[in-house]
Amino acid sequence: MKKFLLVFIVASFSAFVFAQNLSVTKDLKQGVDNYKSPNAIVQVHYDGNPASALVDDVPYFAAIKLRPDLLAGLVGGDFQSVDVYINVMPDSLYLYVWDHTNDSIPGAVLLMQPIDLGTITAASWNTIATDSMITITGDALWVGFEVFAVDIATLTVDAGPADPDGDYIDDTGVWQHIGDFGFGNWNIRANVENNTITFIPVTFQCDMSVQVLQGGFDPASDLLVVRGDFQTEAGDMNGDWQGDLFALADADADTIYDITANFPDFYDNSPFEFKFAISPDGWEGIPNNRAFTVMSPSVTLPVFWFSDDSVFTPTPPVTNTINFTADISSIIGIGAGTPPAFDDVLDTLRVMGLDWDGLGTNVTGERNMVLENPFVPGVYITTLGVTSGAGVGEGDSTKFKFKAFVDARFTDGGWETGPDQWIVYQEDGAVITLPSRVPPIFPLFDAIQNDVDVTFNVDMSDPVNIYNGEHIDPSTLAFVGQRGSADFLGDWTTGGTWTATDTINGEFMKVMTDMGNNIWSRTVTVPAGTPGGQYAYKFGMDYPGASNVNSGVEWMDNEMPFGVNHAFFLVDGPGIVMNNFFGTQLPVSVEKLEDLLPAQYELEQNYPNPFNPSTTIRFTVPEAGLVTLKVYNLLGQEVITLLNEEQTSGVYEVTFDAAQLPSGIYFYSINAGDFVATKKMILLK
Repeated sequence: MKKFLLVFIVASFSAFVFAQNLSVTKDLKQGVDNYKSPNAIVQVHYDGNPASALVDDVPYFAAIKLRPDLLAGLVGGDFQSVDVYINVMPDSLYLYVWDHTNDSIPGAVLLMQPIDLGTITAASWNTIATDSMITITGDALWVGFEVFAVDIATLTVDAGPADPDGDYIDDTGVWQHIGDFGFGNWNIRANVENNTITFIPVTFQCDMSVQVLQGGFDPASDLLVVRGDFQTEAGDMNGDWQGDLFALADADADTIYDITANFPDFYDNSPFEFKFAISPDGWEGIPNNRAFTVMSPSVTLPVFWFSDDSVFTPTPPVTNTINFTADISSIIGIGAGTPPAFDDVLDTLRVMGLDWDGLGTNVTGERNMVLENPFVPGVYITTLGVTSGAGVGEGDSTKFKFKAFVDARFTDGGWETGPDQWIVYQEDGAVITLPSRVPPIFPLFDAIQNDVDVTFNVDMSDPVNIYNGEHIDPSTLAFVGQRGSADFLGDWTTGGTWTATDTINGEFMKVMTDMGNNIWSRTVTVPAGTPGGQYAYKFGMDYPGASNVNSGVEWMDNEMPFGVNHAFFLVDGPGIVMNNFFGTQLPVSVEKLEDLLPAQYELEQNYPNPFNPSTTIRFTVPEAGLVTLKVYNLLGQEVITLLNEEQTSGVYEVTFDAAQLPSGIYFYSINAGDFVATKKMILLK
């Protein structure tokens, strides 16, 4: 259905004072009044003086008649909104639409809509959407407002020009002015979409034959769409680079899909960009967007190969046997519940995946893992067979994750956090023995009993956009945001788009504070009663040009790949500080032990040591001051700064997660006041 937006300009109030003359001018300039469609500006002029003065405590109407000759070109459209300018607020306001009875009297009421004055701003234009659409049939319509006020003055017309807010031009081109009206001056306006616009059809074509043969596209169930920066101009009310409005079809079943989009002719010679995608988010893998230019009378783009993949070479399948080992000894019996998770009898550990996304098929063996040695709790093993999927063979990969059951006894439903784990297929019949892994699986913990302050710091000294590898000058950052797995982190489990709009009301993204020296920070008080345990989070950065990266889709999810997150454990305590480097998954937590009163500086040996992947470092400072704690490798190169902050007197514990570092010998060094100390630690994976 065509949507037409009618606008009127009226400045007349009496018991019934109607504008008698209408004139129509057309303005086809793109972008007029922020509209992207051609507009016909309908101007309604008041000619003559009101018949009577206005009286207090009596409702009055300002109304106009839309003649059939004006509406003739708009038949089939919908009257849907009115813009009104009000200088002084009335006591009540109603929007009316009547049908046509005769030339001087409105007919039956089609719409009587009370206006919430709380939504109206005086001395400003206000857009009022009608509660229901009124179809334009070609017959005359009367449109107006009923206004009521306890104190109302007299409306007169003088010979202008005069004050701009009271001026208008009548049909003869003479300036007139409305004065001495207690409500100031009212104007009503809108726009009309011209339904006689000439359109330029643009046809998109994509050959999906290779994807079908490779098993990456199923014509029976998958949907191919084209998205780009043209969508709004071609009629997509939901915006650009999203959605399935422009879905391609294969009418003759030759695997060449096409769709035609219509562009108003004032976009002639306008350039746009696009890409094909398999809905919902299977974007074609090409480095740059495709381009086209709208050219009258029509455009038929060449047939593009999806992802520019035009060659299909059959890949012979391979079958591999895979031996898995998972070490979860660190979480045996530490969670909430009775008995506490992880429990060898009640809980199980399972290998999930291998056949995800068509990368594998015919998985054989027992997914549930068993103890490698009944006398060594926490180390689980199993063996599975898998055959590569269609178009997948030797040298390609499949993926898996570990998952703990019973789901409700673990965070994230028992899934290991972080990215999927990948296995490279070897020659047919090969046996692959994977190294033992410590999957990041965590039991649920009891709710915290007290409010806990959590501070998140992120070092933005050398931020890199994960989408394009660009190093961003930290001085150009507009802001840094945070999202995570809970409301206090900017909840990504309930919505959000990873764009700057997520910061509205802080619902889906929290805004960090620039602390100087390229450090951005925020502190949140997590209320008592919040479930304890692990929470995941991520940062995103906005800077000039950031919204153009990744085709404008989820452009602020630019820190680390999908599934790779920072994490921390929420527990009762005096406070938690998480120091992070943008783009580096090396979370650090700092906790002060309040009940201990130090007498001297001290740096203790980390525990456990050797460790995998996290360890705790305790240090003591007897007086307030700047404390720096850094980690170095065997070459003396700094790996990470764990702490660089002012600390009060006390005993502190720093938890360091080195999951992203290679095995080896490392040194940690403290500098506090005149105290300097260094100790060795061993990361053994």
